[in-house]
Order: sequence, then C-alpha cells, then structure tokens
Amino acid sequence: MQDLGYMYFSLIFYAPNIFALFLLGLYVGKQRIFQDIPSNLPFIRRVMRWGLGLGIIGNLVFATLRANTNPSQPSLPAFLFITAIAIGAPAFCFFYAATIVHLTQHENWRKRLSPLAAVGRTAVSNYLFQSVVCTTIFLSYGFGLYGQVGPALGLALTILIFLMQLIISQWWIKRFQFGPVEWIWRSLTYGKLQPMRPSQAVASDYKKQ
Repeated sequence: MQDLGYMYFSLIFYAPNIFALFLLGLYVGKQRIFQDIPSNLPFIRRVMRWGLGLGIIGNLVFATLRANTNPSQPSLPAFLFITAIAIGAPAFCFFYAATIVHLTQHENWRKRLSPLAAVGRTAVSNYLFQSVVCTTIFLSYGFGLYGQVGPALGLALTILIFLMQLIISQWWIKRFQFGPVEWIWRSLTYGKLQPMRPSQAVASDYKKQ
C-alpha cells in the first residue's frame, strides 16, 4: 500500500516528465540533430555540461533525502525528493547520450562503442527484456529479492544483464532488421507485416520499383 501511495503521489511529476521527454525526442528528430552531428556539436556539448550539472545536483539531493523521507506521504521533503529524481535522472540520461554521441565522432571510440548500436536498434525489446528479468529477480512471483540486494551486487547484476543484452542484440541484428517488439510495432504502424530479414526488405523494394 505504501508503494501504491508513492506511485500515485509521484505520478503528478512523472507523467508530465515522460510527456516532456516525448516532446524533446520529437524536437531532436525535427531538428535533424543526429543527421548532422558535426554541425550540432556545440549544442551537444551544452547538453553534456547542463546534463552533468543538473544530474549531479538532482541526484545529490535525492541521495541526501532518501534515508529519512517517506515519498508515499505528501510533505515538503517528499516533494523535494521526487522533484530531485524527476530532474536529476533525465539530466544524467541526456549527459550519457550526448557524451556517447560526442565520442562517436572519433574513429577509435566509434569502434569501441559500435556494439551499442544493436542494443539501440532493439531498444523496446531490450526494455521489456530487462523488465521481465528484473521483476523475476526482485518480485514475489520470482526470487523475491526486493530490498535484499546491496549496491555492489546490484551493480554486478546491472553489468551482467546488459552484457547479456549486448550479445543477444548483436546476434539478432545480424539476422533480422528489427527487434521482435519493434517489428510488431512497425507492422501495426503501417497496417501490414513488415519484412523481417534484410533479404526480404531488398526483395520488397525491388517489387515496388
């Protein structure tokens, strides 16, 4: 019941936050920032600086208030607690993304970071994969380890799960154009089954011509 109270109280922050992220994604797409990265490097560097600064401040406030704050009970500390993470978490996300984009402008880093491309092309599938794995580990229908895993083991699990996703995603993208959920979403968007394998896509394009 405490988790339910926290969820409904925090929804007034997270719902606009999530909608804002959709709008930011739309803005980035319309501005074609990723289509012309060299011309947009000054903007990307500003995102890195602001993301790092706001991310550190937001997460410091969150970590400071966490021990003595019950976010399921409306109060000023709870308000600051949720506001801090609602700002700090996306800010760090922007910092990480902008930093990776900036690093890919260097040949050596592009090679090192290339495995991440497959994970990005199967992002929704990987998100749901993480949800299934982590809820199985932590919730009662699985191993029920919620609240029993310390930071060190939590970090180890994070690395292990993501490495597994890297391997699976690269194997999948070598054989298919889209992740399984991405394929379903794309087929629903266009109202017909989309070609799953690269050879099928080439044949489909040839027929259209």
